[in-house]
Amino acid sequence: MMKEIHPEYDPHEPMITSAFSEEDLRKSREDVYDDSYKNEVSEYGNVDYDAAKSFSINTNEGNVTLSPPQYLEKQDKISAEAESDQEPTSTVEHSAATVWNGCINMVDVARFYVAAHEVSGNALDLEDDLSPELDIVGRINPDTVWDYISKMKRASNKDIVILKLQAANDEEKMQYIALYSYLSSRNRLGVVKVSNTATIKDLYIVPAPANTPLPSVLLPLDGPGVGELKTHLLIAIIIRQRKKRAAAS
Repeated sequence: MMKEIHPEYDPHEPMITSAFSEEDLRKSREDVYDDSYKNEVSEYGNVDYDAAKSFSINTNEGNVTLSPPQYLEKQDKISAEAESDQEPTSTVEHSAATVWNGCINMVDVARFYVAAHEVSGNALDLEDDLSPELDIVGRINPDTVWDYISKMKRASNKDIVILKLQAANDEEKMQYIALYSYLSSRNRLGVVKVSNTATIKDLYIVPAPANTPLPSVLLPLDGPGVGELKTHLLIAIIIRQRKKRAAAS
């Protein structure tokens, strides 16, 4: 039996200094209002006004009494709009099924917990095939992976599974952003160490920029899809032995 060949990658070496700056994190945060916006809400939010009180004005025909108009206070309007927009995509949209929960770890870069949601491919029994903690052990050029995936898609015994990774809670967001920034700034994908080699052949962590379509080699998607990428997102690409899909109920 011919030995399967995997793409070569650069092993990750732990660093003494931080992999990202505070400025990078500040710019990357999608879920925090700008300070000036907060101040604007505070300044204009409270209106001292008696809606029941009438007032009069002088005209050529004498005094005319007017009733005040009905209106919404600015704070109420802003709060309603902000409530629906403030959360990043990575923690709000949960329409697809959760197929794995666990930890993503890259030494000296980030460590955080995520929920993985199905995007494309057969994710049957993925919870059993993946370890509770996934260690990123190296980096690889995206073009190398896209070429590799295009070849694997032609193999009759391989499945290409795509998952959307979402921070488990608000406390995990900063580390989530840190890993995204680290990979994106270097134009690299993360290579995950695979423990269950009997079923999982390769696993990559991909930084997906906001408002950018997925690489064409991943299309067409076979599943719920990734939805509209309103914010930066991490996705996982898994190449594994083909399994029979569960029968539709």
